[in-house]
Amino acid sequence: MSVERRNEYEHERWHDSLQGDAWTERKFPRALLARKYEQAETGGQQRHAGHGLHDVIITGTRTRSKPTPRSIEPVNDTTLAMTTARLRIAIGLSAVVSPRLATRVMSGRRDSDGIAPLFIRMLGARDVALGLGTVIAIDRGAPVRGWVEGSALADAADCVSCVLARKEMSPLAFRISAAGGGASALLGALLSRRLDPPPPAEPGQPEAVATGH
Repeated sequence: MSVERRNEYEHERWHDSLQGDAWTERKFPRALLARKYEQAETGGQQRHAGHGLHDVIITGTRTRSKPTPRSIEPVNDTTLAMTTARLRIAIGLSAVVSPRLATRVMSGRRDSDGIAPLFIRMLGARDVALGLGTVIAIDRGAPVRGWVEGSALADAADCVSCVLARKEMSPLAFRISAAGGGASALLGALLSRRLDPPPPAEPGQPEAVATGH
């Protein structure tokens, strides 16, 4: 190969690195194929021989990098305790406001007369008190373990009560109540240890503001 031809070839190769693969494919299809093969073998590096002049190593800049997977941040114990307490408040309020409806849902019967709605309302008020106590304690940075343990004990009692009275309950209400009470009791027992000593205060919770704390 003459010097002029060799210089022209080197100039075309340099122009190739600027123009991209589309221009190269038209000019040097075999060279492009070899370069892509070398790039795959070397993990993102392309090696070009200089025909005795020099070796040029060009880092592949047009290769697609794999997207970095987004990490899912775990829910901390304080947030989990707050969410559980608010769910408890919501269930308790529904029982306080409409105890007869709650009785019909639990028993599966249309008749809700008798003393059952009274006890449903009492249990609903208990849950509201436990939930509010947990949220307000977290809001103020006060000890919260006692509130969480009390909630776990109440849930365990609810689960046992559902098992004992399962014949008086609708099958769906029994499954939901027993499973929910048992799971909530286990979660409360776990969180009570993790939240002792109490976490830092998180002021401004709506429940604390509404009750004047």
